[in-house]
Amino acid sequence: MADHPVYVPEDLVVFDVLSTPVWIVDLDRGHQWWANLACVPMWGALDRERLLADSAAGPRPSETSLARLDALRRRFERGERAVDRWTLYPDHARPFVAECRQQGIRIAERRGDPGRLAMLVEARVLGEGEADLYDRRGIEALRYLGELVSLYTEAGETLMRNPAAVRVLGDSGPGDAFAASFADPAQARDVRLRLDAGTLRLDVAVRTRDGERWYDTAVRRSLDPITGAPALLVTQTDINERRAHLAELERNRQQLAAQADELRR
Repeated sequence: MADHPVYVPEDLVVFDVLSTPVWIVDLDRGHQWWANLACVPMWGALDRERLLADSAAGPRPSETSLARLDALRRRFERGERAVDRWTLYPDHARPFVAECRQQGIRIAERRGDPGRLAMLVEARVLGEGEADLYDRRGIEALRYLGELVSLYTEAGETLMRNPAAVRVLGDSGPGDAFAASFADPAQARDVRLRLDAGTLRLDVAVRTRDGERWYDTAVRRSLDPITGAPALLVTQTDINERRAHLAELERNRQQLAAQADELRR
């Protein structure tokens, strides 16, 4: 993206003729940097200036939103685009769901200033029939869940990771991401062999972005809701502190046993 053009606000007025909402998110600050006029009624704002000012003065985005933005930033740096559904929460209007097409764009406040990477969003607001209320609540709960939730193909390719899983495990590359998340590859092979017996739950040393950590891991067979193909559903809870505590208790037990043996001798 370094050699791409840098846009300033006056370059973007052409988007004001569109009825489709288009806005730009400053990835460094996590708020709207620019929006076309179609965004104003959608957010229930009085005008564009008030909309952008409210966004800049608003609370810091949640950890879940920051994790999603961080994952998108890495995709944009690779020149990729994304299509996703976002539930948006305007200050002066009801929440709504939009299908958002996202891509990277370089922006600057004034011409000649160094550009920085931002996210250009083109949104289509979904009607009530397109976004089932039950599904919307379930999706939002999954996004804000602290546990890691991942869905893989049988070959281990990533179909979905919730924001908590992306934050811990990082972006999944091509290949067997399921096995790559295990610190011990032999344990991943063992899990696959034992899955026919049903849901498998075990403690796993996981490769995270911050090094190895222990996770209580449940793996069960599932189906990809898009293709219907067999899939692996993995849920994980951090137990690193509990494992460390148990290891400390075991060291103390061994030390006491050694002292007792010494006294007996």
